[in-house]
Amino acid sequence: MAMVTPIRILCFGASITAGWNQLGLRYYPYSSTLEARLKEALPTIHFSVQVDGLPGDTVIHGQYSKRLHSLISTATTAYDWIIIQGGGNDLLSCREPRVIFSALKEIWSIAFHAGSRVVALTVTKTVGESDGLARRYDALNELIVSEEHEKFYSIDVSNMLPPATMDNIMVSKIYDRDGIHLGKQGYEMMGDAIASSLVELIRREPHGENTGDFQNRSDTHHFNISNSKPHPHEASTRIGN
Repeated sequence: MAMVTPIRILCFGASITAGWNQLGLRYYPYSSTLEARLKEALPTIHFSVQVDGLPGDTVIHGQYSKRLHSLISTATTAYDWIIIQGGGNDLLSCREPRVIFSALKEIWSIAFHAGSRVVALTVTKTVGESDGLARRYDALNELIVSEEHEKFYSIDVSNMLPPATMDNIMVSKIYDRDGIHLGKQGYEMMGDAIASSLVELIRREPHGENTGDFQNRSDTHHFNISNSKPHPHEASTRIGN
């Protein structure tokens, strides 16, 4: 019986990817929910999910590029999908959205050159942000979801989550008490949303049963899956071409 090659997924980013909670005393990475949902939806496919989240890291003058290069160069098998979230710490450091976006594109290109598909996540917002910061969040997220590349996909997790309010900290526990990170429920919602979109993408990009490669299909990069009012456990997905 031939050995089945798993679909390899890397969840890459900063503290949100790591699942930072309660000042780093607890971690609830969304990858745990993502992996469970993928296995439930696609039980005949084997998945290998890896997490690399560095709290505080920035895409501008940070360690993103170095970390990703290292992970790709030391991987025994190429990653099929690299889920990348970045830019939140840069926004909080008063960096401009277009400068952050340029840095993100350079990071995405590292994955492209390694033969991986990129799933870019929008940046989750913070509680009590100023109008100016809110506009910068919106500007960066709009740039992310408007990007187009044959190996590029995006999931708007920012709009998937309920508003960043005090009620969603104290009552719903969706956000952490620091108003920046998520609570356990928030990370689970994030994992659910990413999974629902990634399942759809994997079904459209069937994994080669013998070679482990994705089969070429001309129609898979020329459509959008979007919903202006996403379900709490779903997110809108854009597929670039």
